[in-house]
Amino acid sequence: MNPNPLKSQNLKIWLAVVWLMFTLAMVLWWWSLGLSKMPDNAKYSMMMWEGAFFVLATLTGGSVLIWLLIKDQARHQQIKTFFATFSHDLKTSIARLRLQADVMKETGESRHDPSLERLAQDIYRLDLQLENSLILAQGDQTQILI
Repeated sequence: MNPNPLKSQNLKIWLAVVWLMFTLAMVLWWWSLGLSKMPDNAKYSMMMWEGAFFVLATLTGGSVLIWLLIKDQARHQQIKTFFATFSHDLKTSIARLRLQADVMKETGESRHDPSLERLAQDIYRLDLQLENSLILAQGDQTQILI
């Protein structure tokens, strides 16, 4: 997948800005060329209004595109922060559960209890499933743990 999503988002914003500047330059060039070649006053007025609308539409569309890209970047950062917090909390709970199971296995009478062995295996599987879910949710890595 993408190695650095922040660089990708910044690249998208810069490409949108470059696109807006280029398109606006072309629209302004078309408008000024069209106005300079208009001999009739009625057509000149028509060209003024059409050109002004075209410039306004280009500026509005490009600005909205850049604004949406910035909002998308902020939303991506919020989701990434959520998953980091969520995974930390779950990993802490799983680590506590694993510690309790290890302590129970080390006590004298329940040292070789098969139910504790199954509990330890289930905790390990739960931890592995959590890791794989977080890897898939982030989308930054493609390697799943077995």
